[in-house]
Amino acid sequence: FNPRDVITLPTNTAGRYRMLATPYSGTEVAWVDWSEEKPQAVEVRKANWCRSPWHPVRVAQWPQSAQAGIVVACLDDKTVIAVPESDLSAAPKVLARFKVVPRQVRVSPSGQWLYVALETGGRNARIHLQTGELQWLAADPRGASAVAALAEDLVMWGDDRRLTMQRLDNGGRVLETRELPT
Repeated sequence: FNPRDVITLPTNTAGRYRMLATPYSGTEVAWVDWSEEKPQAVEVRKANWCRSPWHPVRVAQWPQSAQAGIVVACLDDKTVIAVPESDLSAAPKVLARFKVVPRQVRVSPSGQWLYVALETGGRNARIHLQTGELQWLAADPRGASAVAALAEDLVMWGDDRRLTMQRLDNGGRVLETRELPT
């Protein structure tokens, strides 16, 4: 498949690398194990997670799990899923379902929140990574295609020709908004 994103995952051995590739379209993800010591011995494994899993992010934990994992936004399924880092072939767990397309997920600096950029609908979301609580965040009706958590309560949303910065309270209420043209 044509990779949309590639991230590296931690390994316990110097000179060994594990990379996770997600597709531009389709259902397959692939992880690649590679070693500097044996550069020709590449191990590739594939799994089906969901339809169009985009922009993977590593999280230290996910709801009802104390283990690290990978979270992706599934465009065509309109879900956000998590897979344990220890077993990338495990069945994905659905963290949230949406009526609109989730484009990207990003974790907050402390690992407490997972921010979800929603393509349309006038709101975005965040998921508490310990409890699973879903909070709806007021947003521009044009939606967002990208997100970056600058701090626990400060988020930057990206879309066509604009960046929108929001400061939030603990309940997800927007305290301040600034739009920056790009």
